[in-house]
Amino acid sequence: MNTCPGVTHLNLTRIPKLRDEAMEAVSKLDNLKYLNLYADAEISDKGFNYLCNGLKGKKLAFLDLCGCKFFSNQNLIDLSTS
Repeated sequence: MNTCPGVTHLNLTRIPKLRDEAMEAVSKLDNLKYLNLYADAEISDKGFNYLCNGLKGKKLAFLDLCGCKFFSNQNLIDLSTS
């Protein structure tokens, strides 16, 4: 299922209460090329797990995670081996 095929760029900068469900929805954007999560410090490990699993096999060209304090080493490994 191709979810929101027109969405290729998504900027979610400085959204203080971004929830896991939002990351799950973002992970389903099949044509996503640009994702900015700058200063979204409260995204949980669970939210990043959704995101990393959903991005596998996708051709993301830009990802900003500056200020995301719960992005773990394991998340980085999962994301880089996708």
